[in-house]
Amino acid sequence: LSHELRTPLATIEGYLEGIRDGVIPADAQTWAVLETESRRLRRLVDDLQKVSRAEERQLDLRIRPVSPASIAAAAMQAAEPAYAAKDVELTETVDARLPQVAADPDRIGEVLANLLDNALRHTPPRGRVEISAERLGDDVDIGVADSGEGIPPEHVGRIFERFYRVDAGRTRDRGGSGIGLAIARALVEAHGGRIRAESDGDGRGARFVVTLPIAPRRQAEPAP
Repeated sequence: LSHELRTPLATIEGYLEGIRDGVIPADAQTWAVLETESRRLRRLVDDLQKVSRAEERQLDLRIRPVSPASIAAAAMQAAEPAYAAKDVELTETVDARLPQVAADPDRIGEVLANLLDNALRHTPPRGRVEISAERLGDDVDIGVADSGEGIPPEHVGRIFERFYRVDAGRTRDRGGSGIGLAIARALVEAHGGRIRAESDGDGRGARFVVTLPIAPRRQAEPAP
């Protein structure tokens, strides 16, 4: 955490010192840099609060029976503009006849949005990302598969850890706060579900699978 905070703070301090000493002009470009780094700090603080609350089961979950197809469709609709801008194909193959799952659609929507953003970040132009779902016993698996960079086998089991990056040298400009997948795991587990990652290795794409319990026939009760 100290490492993640240090980088934007050092940039802000350096620019402020330069402005004070008159070696950096207080122009529009300088203010833009300061605003960008301030937003990065705010995003980090917000994400830390969210993952901590999720892991400690302090989230206000409104769990109810919801269709996997509707969750997938909403996530796809929200992501389509970013995918079109990068020229990455986004498809969805979710059977509308799948049983409903017990979930807070807004929170699971956050999970899928995170997974779709992650897939887009690691998939080159003219690549492909697919949302799918299938029933397995008393659960439904919702998957997000991409044709992108892939994940080396030694990293697959650790990518849900806070601040863990497959490429330690990758800049933060390409990604978020570094805890997006930790938030996704915490949100899914707060639903009594599971999340996992699969990949055949470098350059062979990756697949993230969210497993949620099927909703009972009676109306689902809100989580405590």
